[in-house]
Amino acid sequence: MLPARLDVDDYVPLCVTFGDGPDHQLYYRYVGGSYLIEIGFDQYKTCLSSIKLVQVCDYVEIEKVKKDFKAIFIEGLPCSDLDQWQGGVFIDSNGSVEIEISEDQLRIRFGSDNDVVSVYRNENVYFGCANDRVVVWILIDEVDVELIKKIKHIILEQQNQSFL
Repeated sequence: MLPARLDVDDYVPLCVTFGDGPDHQLYYRYVGGSYLIEIGFDQYKTCLSSIKLVQVCDYVEIEKVKKDFKAIFIEGLPCSDLDQWQGGVFIDSNGSVEIEISEDQLRIRFGSDNDVVSVYRNENVYFGCANDRVVVWILIDEVDVELIKKIKHIILEQQNQSFL
């Protein structure tokens, strides 16, 4: 497992980096009318290496997510077939994304829980993946309460600003 580092600043609601944060990443970007989320993959190791909520203008309050996953459990980070990038740096998706926040968790949902067949765990970050190793959701657990408050504040601030 690689150490997960959570960073929040006044402009980016959340950035999670695994390990030292590779210099060479390929990005899967979720782009919508009110959000831009980047999932970085290490170009050489092929594993997920970063999660960045660049712009998020809405979230849903939820109860704490129970971690009684009904799926194959794997320690480590999900990897991807990097051939799909075809030499580029970004793949853009306009699929729907939902940000869910509880008292000490943040979950990013890209799809249905019903699609999840395996759950990867790296420290306090969980990844629900479909058959083809596509990430369906990301759950960041045990987030400091003050950090959760700051993330919520930044998201609310972004609601009042124009999208990037």
